[in-house]
Amino acid sequence: MHTRFTLAFCLAATTLAFPSPPEEPCDYGLPSIWKPGVKWQIVIHAPVDITQSVIPLDARVWDIDYFHALDHPDIIPALKSPADGIDNVVLCYVNVGAIESYEDDYPEFPQDALGKSYEDYPEYWVDIRRPDVVQFMKERIIKAAEIGCDGVDADNIDGYDQDEEGVDKTGWNLTRSDVIGYVKSLATLAHNTPTHRGVPLMFGQKNAPHIASDLVSIVDFAVLEDCQGLNGRLPGVHEAYCPEFQAFVTGENRTDGKKLPVFEIEYPGSLEGGSTELTINDWEYYCNRNKTEVGNEGFSLVLKHESGQLDGWGQYCQSEVEMGQVRTATLPI
Repeated sequence: MHTRFTLAFCLAATTLAFPSPPEEPCDYGLPSIWKPGVKWQIVIHAPVDITQSVIPLDARVWDIDYFHALDHPDIIPALKSPADGIDNVVLCYVNVGAIESYEDDYPEFPQDALGKSYEDYPEYWVDIRRPDVVQFMKERIIKAAEIGCDGVDADNIDGYDQDEEGVDKTGWNLTRSDVIGYVKSLATLAHNTPTHRGVPLMFGQKNAPHIASDLVSIVDFAVLEDCQGLNGRLPGVHEAYCPEFQAFVTGENRTDGKKLPVFEIEYPGSLEGGSTELTINDWEYYCNRNKTEVGNEGFSLVLKHESGQLDGWGQYCQSEVEMGQVRTATLPI
């Protein structure tokens, strides 16, 4: 009865352009596998080829590109149920803090809200303070629920964080409070938007460790990149930050005590350039250190190519360095 009442509140709130936060969090009628430590796979670079066997079959959470799901509507149902009796969770990667020029909805985006390019890619930081930008991204989130996504992996929410002291990377001089307010607005909309399961859409935090404590009771999961650090590469440029998210898996800092999955991606240097030969040094560093000391106890870890591509290849930590490699079949792009 409580779940039905809460969901009714969530559904009613979807009629508002800028809904107010519900007085109590929405319940999530997800499979029992949705918990810290669940095995996952992330494939963003190309659409998953569902004419091939889904590998790894024991990955119970999948993270795929929103636009791939739009263009290939059979992918989400196939990943949710790759075999009899399996009910997987599918998350959709959505860029909410920037926009890429090749994305299908780019022509509809207000051009005067485009900021600096992201690391010289045809991707531009957006002015998240503008109501029309907020509404644009909210429409992406609503569409994600409509096409079957269970949650949104919301990227580039760290525009406030200066890579270099005194250098504004976005062109908008965003503040920490700007970003927190923006994420809360998007997360509230997600929680008031029904999925195909008839339960609220989940909203995830991508990286941004400095605001983890502000968002732990707002978001539903986290996706982290290189939170263990770089194993001696680029000292002083990228520091480890896994411990900032330990409260997600323990639930200790959430108002409802709910334990949230944290999905960890690490890019070992030995896997650079498409290599699949993980070195003993990287295997020891990423797989065999004390998790309590590293701060990633209970995280769902996958190793990926050091290429930024997030293709179908991945490796899971097992008892031998050469074990745990998988390759999810993808379509040509």
